[in-house]
Amino acid sequence: MTDDSTTDTTTLTLVARGPAVRVTDHGGDDVAAADVTSVRERHDVELEAKINIDADTLSDLGSVYKQGALLQRSDVAEHVVDSLSADSADYRAGHERHDGWELTLHGRVDDWLTVAVGAARAKRSAAASDERVATTACCVLDDLAELAETDRPRLAQLDLLDGYDVAGISRDDVLAALQDDDQTDHEVEVAADA
Repeated sequence: MTDDSTTDTTTLTLVARGPAVRVTDHGGDDVAAADVTSVRERHDVELEAKINIDADTLSDLGSVYKQGALLQRSDVAEHVVDSLSADSADYRAGHERHDGWELTLHGRVDDWLTVAVGAARAKRSAAASDERVATTACCVLDDLAELAETDRPRLAQLDLLDGYDVAGISRDDVLAALQDDDQTDHEVEVAADA
């Protein structure tokens, strides 16, 4: 595994969708009645954001461990509403609204592989063997596969398994996960046809 993370700008795309509240405060010249000093306006809104996820962003927005990675809906929701800066409005995700957020990761197989290896390399010590980095990268891919709409993270795992001896994850495990995903997709298609 070569270390090209310093020049690599490969990213996955995280699509985050969910509810938020837009709060606008009116006062002074915005209020026509002399006895009203301020008015707060609240609107329920639906937000959709596309966020570029590279190895660093994955660690900043989520958590990367030697045993995998985690992107929490609450952290992503807060990141999205914090990115909306308008003078007249304030957006709030609200803790009760985080469950309504959907997260989906998209990217090419090579992008999945590059981001996972970069995150794994950043988590591991500089002296870590390529096998240990590959093991962490496989675990990252395994966890992030839950957010993917395609089999690409599993295919990236197979690429790693072809070149490295990964502890705890075998080629058969990944192939079984691919088969389970295909059966689930087939069951959904059959149910939709019925």
